[in-house]
Amino acid sequence: MADSRGSSKPRDNPYLAHLPPSQRGVGTGSNLTEKEPLYGFLPRKVNGAQVRKAMDGDVNPFTKLPLSGQYKKILETRKKLPVFAQMDEFLKIFTDNQIIVMVGETGSGKTTQIPQFVAYSDLPHTKGKMVACTQPRRVAAMSVAKRVADEMDVQLGRHVGYSIRFEDMTEAGTTFLKYMTDGMLLREAMNDPTLERYSTIILDEA
Repeated sequence: MADSRGSSKPRDNPYLAHLPPSQRGVGTGSNLTEKEPLYGFLPRKVNGAQVRKAMDGDVNPFTKLPLSGQYKKILETRKKLPVFAQMDEFLKIFTDNQIIVMVGETGSGKTTQIPQFVAYSDLPHTKGKMVACTQPRRVAAMSVAKRVADEMDVQLGRHVGYSIRFEDMTEAGTTFLKYMTDGMLLREAMNDPTLERYSTIILDEA
């Protein structure tokens, strides 16, 4: 029986706010329309062709806003990175394994591209979770987060953010990709040993 003061839809029920979006009827790959960039995407069952099509579109897959001209220019630069050519291989390995060890040359794009590939494959935003990527230094966490936010055409501190000591540039319920120092991850693990808020954790330069 619906409350006459509000909507009867599960997604609008305040008593379900603690549940992941997927359990509240909020945007997962199974209930998107065909015109939406992530239509047909299922967690950890995504291939390179799907990701490239979403990246090459005119609508931001995560904000559903028109992509900027600057995004298109940055994307062309990203496509020249060595790791970009390995997207298909990475997504297959990511689908088939829980733990992955990667090795690549400096400047190959590991730090900026792999977390984005994971975001497209794992779809953390549909589960109310985040992808974490650790960095050994505060400055690196901040600068890489800014770069990735630009590459994804989103505002730093919203969908993409960072967390360092004395500064948390994230937004609860919106941020799905977070760069952070190793120390911050350890601090979180002390209070939450299973790190439930994350669907994937990337230890960069471990």
